[in-house]
Amino acid sequence: MKINTSRSLHTSVRRHLTRALFTSAAILLFAACSDDVQNEQCPVGEQLNPIQNVCVPIVCPSGQQFNPITNQCSGTSGNLDAGDLLDTDDNPTDDAGNTPNDTGNNPPHDTGNFFDTGDQDVPDAAPPEEDASGPFQPQDPNTAQYHSCTSADTRSLTAPNFITNISGNYLLATEHSLTSARVMPTVGNLAADVFEDPQNKFTGFVATLAPTSAQTTPALISQHLLTTVKNVTGLNAASQLNPGRQMLTHDQMSAVVSATIQLPAGTAPHVARDEILARLVGLSPQQLPHGLTTNFAADPSAPTVLTYQIVRRNHEHYVIVATFATQSDLNNNALKTRLHVGDLTSGTALAFAEETMTDQCISYTIRDTNEVDIIISLDASGSMDAVQSALAGFSQEFTQLLDAAGVDWRIGITGVDCSNIKTDNGLSEEYRSLWPEGGGGGVFGGLDVPCKEPFSGSGNNGKLIGGNFTRDAQEIARRMGRVSTSASEYTLTMGVAAIDRSLPRADNADNKIRTNAAVILVVVTDENEQLFKTELSFIGGSNQNLSAAQRTQLENYTAPWIEYLHRTDVDAPVFGLYWVPGQSCSGATDVAHGIHHIVQQTGGQGGSVCQPDVTTTFRDVADATRDLSAGLRLIGPTVATSVQVLKEGPANANSRLNRSATDGFDFDATNNSVVFHGPSAPQVDERIVVPYLRWNRTIIPCTSTDQCSDNQKCTAGICR
Repeated sequence: MKINTSRSLHTSVRRHLTRALFTSAAILLFAACSDDVQNEQCPVGEQLNPIQNVCVPIVCPSGQQFNPITNQCSGTSGNLDAGDLLDTDDNPTDDAGNTPNDTGNNPPHDTGNFFDTGDQDVPDAAPPEEDASGPFQPQDPNTAQYHSCTSADTRSLTAPNFITNISGNYLLATEHSLTSARVMPTVGNLAADVFEDPQNKFTGFVATLAPTSAQTTPALISQHLLTTVKNVTGLNAASQLNPGRQMLTHDQMSAVVSATIQLPAGTAPHVARDEILARLVGLSPQQLPHGLTTNFAADPSAPTVLTYQIVRRNHEHYVIVATFATQSDLNNNALKTRLHVGDLTSGTALAFAEETMTDQCISYTIRDTNEVDIIISLDASGSMDAVQSALAGFSQEFTQLLDAAGVDWRIGITGVDCSNIKTDNGLSEEYRSLWPEGGGGGVFGGLDVPCKEPFSGSGNNGKLIGGNFTRDAQEIARRMGRVSTSASEYTLTMGVAAIDRSLPRADNADNKIRTNAAVILVVVTDENEQLFKTELSFIGGSNQNLSAAQRTQLENYTAPWIEYLHRTDVDAPVFGLYWVPGQSCSGATDVAHGIHHIVQQTGGQGGSVCQPDVTTTFRDVADATRDLSAGLRLIGPTVATSVQVLKEGPANANSRLNRSATDGFDFDATNNSVVFHGPSAPQVDERIVVPYLRWNRTIIPCTSTDQCSDNQKCTAGICR
């Protein structure tokens, strides 16, 4: 990342889904402070740690960055070799022989067993590279009203507790009420830790394990876990309560999160923990000693619940985080059991062992009515006639659902054809740069132009049909009927074009996204996005399974589109009706791998275009307007345990809200947002400040140096 020495960090956000503005001259370093702030507060040769609010006597070499969690420099540097970055034993030490962040003693192991530099699969998902230019700057910041965070707003942040296991290559961020111990097997090697929180009455384990050759997805590993649990004596009646949510984690690994298995009533959580971990590795609990001794009482009248996440790192390893608590304790709002269990198993707490964090802050002022602008990109080719008719007929009920959500909504409709996209001055340069070079020639533009002239109708290049947003249900239905019937299928890309045309934000303009409005993009098609299908031939047709290499190609190609949707002046989740991978859909042409990936990465939801009632997904959109409006969308991969909420103003004296499911705030990992409950919830015109920590996504898995940036090498399975 870059840092500019002439300007201090200025973090700003827009009300509602949180529109944060970072000037292009103020890019986050690990400490999230500019040189101006550091030089004002620290002597020469020292570095400000904003989390501990102290100056640290350290200056990082060129190519490295300061990590406020460890008070050390990390990253890549031309004069470091693998020996500098990875100890050959299991206890990582600094130059002084200290072992920061590591809990307990690791058992002896062979680093080659985990970090195999030989024949490996390409990782299931390779994280996209950081944009060297930093976050996008909104097209016209003067059209929006922003509130600023200051460096002082993050000073109250404290680092979470960490469970770090180098041999297992995991870092788990936890609450300070939790204690942990390393599992020390008497037979073989195992990278695992157990943990417990007696105050909130739950326990659990985290472990790196090896999948079988048939366990190619986290969902299949999850099925294996249920089978394993049922094979434990006394747990034969266990059942799957919730299969969890399939997603890509903040470090771009395939995962199942927030899944639950119900264990029989009377099951002691600590006993289930030890028995199930032992069964997973083929040993007995006596062969897996550890230092935790708390006995958690069983509830004879209520089940014990196993809540877990499974992250598949590659074909050789997956990481499981499992928690155990009685249902009665999970339901007890006097405890924080459900909150802490959710943090550990929702995909936000787990990272690679060498990952780092940065402090982040957003702020906003509460308004009495939340605004949502929805753009629907509708494929109206001949095969979509029935779907188009169903959605047009549903428009009246859809608007009623939006009214019931209690938001100020508007809807814009666009078509899915394009022409001369690279020379259309109605689109921003940022958007046009997403298209392949040499485009813009229409039908006769050459094979390198994945765009053709429309044959009929309207909606060209993302223009809103009718020229504006509307709240009229009958007009919405009419506009759905006016979408072009050409053979083009640029559903996702033209939806993004419609967003781009609706910027910069402005109030009192019916063709612009409003200053404080949340944005939702809905795509409806029975084919894959045509641009992706043109550029990535392997995603067309009924192919359900992508190889690791193909998935990496797909993720790399779609990354710029995801980054655009994550722009601070956009921040739009994508919902869709399409052929969802993993489902049957005989009426569709393509499995929409590209669209589905973007839906997952932006926090939206996808529904099958072949389902009997295609309006189900639009009901989900209506629900999303309520859910997103009820909370504050955070920026970046949030570490849930770190989130704080402060209310400012004379009546509040900078009061801090408690985290609570009944009175205060909570963190919604699905939408990456803060939600409010009870009488302590902020009121109209109150200013809210939310400081928190986020993962930096600095760890890039690899199998060859080709997958790393120019100044890095693939060393021990990671770009360094």
